[in-house]
Amino acid sequence: MSVSDGPNAASIYMTPLEILKRLAIFEKKFQVFTEQMYVPSMNGNNFSIQDINDEAQKIFKHAGIANYIPKCVFNPHLPSTTAACVDPSYKNFGSITIEINPLHKNNWKSLLAAIAHETCHVVNRYYNIDTEAAKRNDIAEVEILAELCTMYVGFGNLVLRGYGLHNAGGRMGYFENASSYEDAWKIVKMVRFGEDCNFDDPLLKSVMARFKSRKDYVYSPERELTFARIERNVKALKQLLALLEKSNCERYRDYHKKVEDAFKEQSQISSQYRQKPFTALLEFYTKECIDVDDGKVKEEYSTSDEKLAEALAIAIGLMCEVNDASDLSEFRYTPVKCPFCGTLHPYMIENEEKNLKCPECNNIFKADCTHITKKSALAAYRSFIAKIREEGKMDGIHIGYDEGKKGAMEDAIINSNVKFSKEYNEKISSMKSRYQMILVFVAIFGAVLGFILACITG
Repeated sequence: MSVSDGPNAASIYMTPLEILKRLAIFEKKFQVFTEQMYVPSMNGNNFSIQDINDEAQKIFKHAGIANYIPKCVFNPHLPSTTAACVDPSYKNFGSITIEINPLHKNNWKSLLAAIAHETCHVVNRYYNIDTEAAKRNDIAEVEILAELCTMYVGFGNLVLRGYGLHNAGGRMGYFENASSYEDAWKIVKMVRFGEDCNFDDPLLKSVMARFKSRKDYVYSPERELTFARIERNVKALKQLLALLEKSNCERYRDYHKKVEDAFKEQSQISSQYRQKPFTALLEFYTKECIDVDDGKVKEEYSTSDEKLAEALAIAIGLMCEVNDASDLSEFRYTPVKCPFCGTLHPYMIENEEKNLKCPECNNIFKADCTHITKKSALAAYRSFIAKIREEGKMDGIHIGYDEGKKGAMEDAIINSNVKFSKEYNEKISSMKSRYQMILVFVAIFGAVLGFILACITG
């Protein structure tokens, strides 16, 4: 493992996102042992190998591996592009040799930066942070982790000063641009040490400003509000449908009771309907009268059923058109709930209508478990779109006629068609370019909300 310098050293480009991913890895793997940035004791160019080893021991301690003993030596055989290297494949605590290129013998800044880098190789191996990358021989990832570890444990000033990042000639380090080091160190300084920092990257600047405010640790761009609103609308819709289901069951029971009472009044003679057909006919007629006299229940519920079925088909059709892979086979229509007592019926109905008897309250009720198909849903959806288009076209004709009263009727119709077509196409294009799921809930709420409330309030 080594710190490279020279013209081939800087070869890896790091985005703020890639930097943050790895800083988060360090945070999960180990805790830092000090809340202070590292400040070197050694400075100037008059130092001995003992001074270097003493400083290296302090660097080890700061990084949390004080039980290891660094042994720094100058190796004249290292390539000119290698500032230092270490073999972190140790098994027990003890002495660790750090080989340093003599080219940095008289430059304490670059020398200490190289030692900090090699120290972080040891830290990463000790905490199994780079083990997997080393096993697959991903040297680039091993070096990236070492570079960013120097920032995480507080060696940032040491590295930025020693690498000569803005030198016109040679420089140390593996990252392609100086901003990768600078951004990483600013992030660490701001998060760990509470320092205010300016960021050139606009997105990183925005995120760090929000993080600093501590009002919301989760970065939530405005776009996410759309998903939040969909979630809210889904919850509201579920509750509305629950109210509709409750209201439907109440009216079902009320209607059933009235029919049952009417038949009970005729029960004695109805058993002899063969001998008294007019009495039997009276029973049937009485049932129909209940439908008519009871606030036009049949008409109201037929209309409600049609609107609900239309809204559901529109929603499903829109989803199918947006996503060709939509699979309605996942829809489940059982188990059926008894409208009288709420018991789930054990009988599994598959794509049919059936009269069921509740095992709990013994009431008989009708169950509809016929499947909604993708073909029928798409047909209903396209019919709905065609209807809207026709209505819009008629509105356009009237507008065009009013605007062109002085012209011929044909011109008015042409103008209205052109105007409508343009507006319609723009709307359709806009609809499909935005979040299509919103339209599902808009369609459902627009088509269903009114009659649901009407059904609930009676």
